[in-house]
Amino acid sequence: EPDAKGVLVCADNSLAGLREAGGQARKAGQWTLAEQIFQRAVAQFPDQPAIRLDLAVVMIDQQQFAQAKVQLDNYRRRFGESEPFWLTRGYWHDKQGDFFNSLTAYDNALRINPRSQEAWRQKIITVNVLGMPDKALVLAREHPGVLHKEDELRLRMDSAAYAVRAAMVQDDNRVLRQERVHSAISLCDETLHYIEQQFPDKQIAKQ
Repeated sequence: EPDAKGVLVCADNSLAGLREAGGQARKAGQWTLAEQIFQRAVAQFPDQPAIRLDLAVVMIDQQQFAQAKVQLDNYRRRFGESEPFWLTRGYWHDKQGDFFNSLTAYDNALRINPRSQEAWRQKIITVNVLGMPDKALVLAREHPGVLHKEDELRLRMDSAAYAVRAAMVQDDNRVLRQERVHSAISLCDETLHYIEQQFPDKQIAKQ
């Protein structure tokens, strides 16, 4: 916290202490304070790559996209590419609504670490945001446990809604339309069952 002269003071000036303090400030929504802490950490520990991404993330939180890009570019020149770099780059694209490029970033993170749960989570969410909930649902089933409960709820609801819209499309092929209707009913039933098990109080979701 600031001292009487407005100078930032941290009880623990180690790298771990500064990262913890900055992370807590960010979690509390005190982005300016978090940025100050991470700026100090970068100055004190210029050879530590993780703190530079911490600083970039809190700049993205504040929509300081140009400044964040400078940090990301500096990181890439000095430390090369890494899974955390591409995750942060994906977040940079996400916050600007540039989801096709964020999808590429998460694919690059998975290229480096194919088992990255966070990269799979972000990729599945992005595929859903891009209007492909059916594909996102397949990916979620191939990688169980990577989504948070709220993520999975949104994905299941979007997939059911997508199936219902597809079932309502008029088609001369009666058999194909019946298949779409049965698929939509099945997905709706599965989603209702999931809501009743995981979110029994979410009446709006059930409706």
